[in-house]
Amino acid sequence: MENVRIAVLSAYDKVCAFLDNGAPSALHYYGDELHSYREGSACTYGFKASARHGDAQYLVEGNKLAFRYGGRDYYFNIMKVVKTEYVVEVVAYSMMFELLNEDAGEYKSPKAMSFQEYLDVFDPEHTLELGVNEVEDKTVSHEWTGSSTILARIFSLANVFGAEAEFVPVLADDYSLERLVMNVYREHDGENQGIGKDRRDMTLRYGVNVKGIRKSSDITGLYTAILPVGTDNLMISALDKTELDADGRVEYRSAPGDGCIRAVQAMERFPSNLKTDDRYILKRWSYDTANVNVLYGQALAELKKVCVPQVSYEVDGFFDTEMGDTVVVTDEEFVPALYLEARVTEQVRSLTDPAQNKTTFDNFHELKSQVDTSLLDKMNQLIREYKVYACTISTDNGIVFKNGEGSTTLTANVRDAGADVTNLFTIVWIKDGVELAVGKNVIVNAGDISGKAVYGFEARDANGAVRGSNEVTVSNVTDGANGKDGVNGKDGATGPQGPTGATGPQGPTGATGPKGPAGSNGADGQMLYATCGTAAGTAAKAATLKAGTLVLKAGATVSVQFTYANTAASPTLNINGTGAKAVYTQGVRYAYWAAGATVVFTYDGANWRVASEPVYASTATIGNPAGKNVYIDGDGVNIRNISEILASFKANLINIGRSIKSAGAGTNASISLFGGAGTIKTTIGSTRDTMELRAGELLLQGYNSNILLSNIVNMTASDLVLSAGGRNVSLAKLNSGFVSKTFSNVSLASGSYRYETVTTVSQSGVYLICCSSVTQSTSTKGTAKVGVRINGSASHTVGASPIRGDYPEIYGVKILSLSAGSSVQYWNYQNGGYGETISSRAIQMIMLCQA
Repeated sequence: MENVRIAVLSAYDKVCAFLDNGAPSALHYYGDELHSYREGSACTYGFKASARHGDAQYLVEGNKLAFRYGGRDYYFNIMKVVKTEYVVEVVAYSMMFELLNEDAGEYKSPKAMSFQEYLDVFDPEHTLELGVNEVEDKTVSHEWTGSSTILARIFSLANVFGAEAEFVPVLADDYSLERLVMNVYREHDGENQGIGKDRRDMTLRYGVNVKGIRKSSDITGLYTAILPVGTDNLMISALDKTELDADGRVEYRSAPGDGCIRAVQAMERFPSNLKTDDRYILKRWSYDTANVNVLYGQALAELKKVCVPQVSYEVDGFFDTEMGDTVVVTDEEFVPALYLEARVTEQVRSLTDPAQNKTTFDNFHELKSQVDTSLLDKMNQLIREYKVYACTISTDNGIVFKNGEGSTTLTANVRDAGADVTNLFTIVWIKDGVELAVGKNVIVNAGDISGKAVYGFEARDANGAVRGSNEVTVSNVTDGANGKDGVNGKDGATGPQGPTGATGPQGPTGATGPKGPAGSNGADGQMLYATCGTAAGTAAKAATLKAGTLVLKAGATVSVQFTYANTAASPTLNINGTGAKAVYTQGVRYAYWAAGATVVFTYDGANWRVASEPVYASTATIGNPAGKNVYIDGDGVNIRNISEILASFKANLINIGRSIKSAGAGTNASISLFGGAGTIKTTIGSTRDTMELRAGELLLQGYNSNILLSNIVNMTASDLVLSAGGRNVSLAKLNSGFVSKTFSNVSLASGSYRYETVTTVSQSGVYLICCSSVTQSTSTKGTAKVGVRINGSASHTVGASPIRGDYPEIYGVKILSLSAGSSVQYWNYQNGGYGETISSRAIQMIMLCQA
């Protein structure tokens, strides 16, 4: 368990003490709970400590807590303290709750604005630093008619952009808050993850890594229609809107004059009263807005929440996930089995007692089987076409006659899983290999048998194919004639017993007696079949026979079907309680298989040996040798068309599109990267060849030339385009765009900017911009930044540093794509200290390439 050291800071971010369970003399904490929420990645933290320790004096309202845990920084405000003579209890909220202290008023955008532009309006003091912005390419016009806290306004802004906001504190080395970063992700849906990561590689299984699942399904608060009312009784009666589902069916409808939004499909599933025409369950709902389109959008979002049963799952267990992560939950106790996709919405962690950890999920979405039903139909059809049925022969008078007397009737029986299906087949009887009769029954007379005869039948389908058979041996036994009895002589007197005589020679072997009756049929000699449901990570596998009895001796063979894959080293196998025996594959103590695999094992007298392992020749051809195929030998893997190699993969060489050159102009070879978002493509042209590497907005081209990128090259796809071939780019052209300027010292008050004019761009292109300055300060509080502003509005931070009291130098590099006529300004900013002097202010620009 990781020992987490917690810094206690004053209201001015100075370290006062440390809580450290690893230091004997430090203040220790216990009974703690770190509660994380998905919305905004907000957190609360509570704990107990000794009130008699000297450092407990710093655990007061308004002070701060800061620590690093699990690769993440945490920063809290102490909000509540309960203290007795012996114990102090502390409750703290994460930094983002400070955004509740300020209000944002009414606002209507003058144009379609980006998320960054709205943030500059609602957070003019730049309390937040925008980090990841997945909606930077989107602009929206919107109006807010009421006032709200800045935090609520930011969440509303994220909702308008169809996004999720996350607040991430970043600590300095001394545990003080360096900055608060806000990341914006596209809202979670079928294509976008939102906050967190896609962890659908992690499947949580009931009975394996999940101790218990509590499912709650509730329709007490279900509504199928909503009547929204805005400011001054604003209604949506004038709107005519229809929302369709993925299959093109009407899901939500708002008709002119109705004033309601109706969930059509939800009403059909949950009608309010089948005896009336209007079967909707109506919810009256108000929202503070004077814009009818905003009222409609917010009401539709509310209806989507309340028109379906509210299903929640509480999973007993804790999993290595983060806020917003998406996982798969499987519960095969349901009929049919239940497969759910869910997101982590809350997590409770204890830094001192991991047994208290707990994970809560929501956004549950039921998944469908991944198997195509047409494939299942084809598989079942093949099974039906080639299935062999169980066949038996019954008699009414046995199969052994004596002395040529009597008769018996043989009856054919064909069964499918216990059901009699004899009438579905043509029964053909055979005697000693010769067809005898057709029909379900055949009569055998003793006189037809000389010694013995083999009777059997075949069950043939409509196509004449044999789908099952059986046979018996019928015998006729004859007794010999009895001899006459001899005349009994008179009994003589009994004489004295004489001595035992010598043993005489062995007499000749007597004649073989008559053959006895045939015994009953022996047991079915089919291979044994077992199933195993042991978890993948458990080495001790236990299997159960579906039928039959296993005698553990050399040569015993069993097919085992495994519900789960095996990931454990050195597995053992125990079939029907015969004992755990080591599993060997090709003489080695390992065996790995996929979930659902059926593996054949043979017992060698001491261990189970995998008997279903493949055997390969020195070369192998997979696919059609006369068409497209894969050829494998000891040298590599070739993808071929008959024998022509299209691509090859070897130890130190990969060839793709080897036949493209001979195919002629216009032929392409491509490697698709990142799910199709990036490609490496080679095109054979009539006069010149093209090689392209694409990733978002990044394009590298070369015509009959080499482009070498060595060491580490950092490029931003949205800012950089490098091109060769369409134009000639030379060093002279690069140097023609060089600008270098320095500026005199300036004194800045806290929270202020200073702008300096640099140049007006004469030629469109990609520019490398370097900025630097030195803050001459003895203060140890605040942050100094340097950057550029384009056309008086688009501001870019090039470098930033905390004011440390040791004259920190601030510098950085930025690559921007600028159009001809763009104005460039250099700026300095500082938000701490007592009015600082900024010196050594300089900027240099150089054009990398033409636009």
